[in-house]
Amino acid sequence: MKVLLMLVLTVCWLKLYAQEPVPTSLHTDTKARYQLSYPSAWQRHQNEDKTQVSFVAGGTERPAVVTLTSRPLPPDQKTVASLLARGQQDTLWRSILRLPRAQVLHLRQRTASSYEELHYEYTFAAQPAPAARTRVIGRRIWRGGVEFNLEYQAATTQDSRYRTEGEQLVESFRFTGSAPTPPVAIQQCDDKMYGIAALRIVNDMWEDDCRTIHEFSVTDPTEPRRFIGRCCLFSLMP
Repeated sequence: MKVLLMLVLTVCWLKLYAQEPVPTSLHTDTKARYQLSYPSAWQRHQNEDKTQVSFVAGGTERPAVVTLTSRPLPPDQKTVASLLARGQQDTLWRSILRLPRAQVLHLRQRTASSYEELHYEYTFAAQPAPAARTRVIGRRIWRGGVEFNLEYQAATTQDSRYRTEGEQLVESFRFTGSAPTPPVAIQQCDDKMYGIAALRIVNDMWEDDCRTIHEFSVTDPTEPRRFIGRCCLFSLMP
């Protein structure tokens, strides 16, 4: 009876231990306006322009990796009302099937109020069996002319160790505000200035006709001015 009781207590303790939440940290990008949480034990790496951030767990031989990349859409796709309606799901499906020995587990699409998304999971094997297969769990999101691609990749032999944490990391991605406004192109100065009410010579006399327009160089005002045209006469109020 005592042995049975000890076994029951041990099983209960193991279940409680397994259910303890994993400590997490936040990764926030204030420019792209998104946030996600990742296990604190995972290492975070980010490139200089912040277009890619990766989270790595495990050793260097077969690590579990979650990678988030962002890129602006091509000009011909930025004005498209719905990329999902343009066949993005079929495009992703075909790209997965081009991988060696690929097996698609699920591929679904979602349209939210401010973004569109593809959610997918598949496995593939770069080498024949008994080599381990690679599991990929990902999200592809389009918002405000930007594509976000978030993927977990690890060997299927690592499922019991990293799959749950990696999937929770992928699912934690969320936007923290409206899409940033695209930057306005800065108009470059053409190094020219224009004068209205320029003087002209009529019958060997200078007069100001308030109509002649000339172009002058800003960097060197002594350069000869160039006649542009005439504007309408100004009417002066008494």
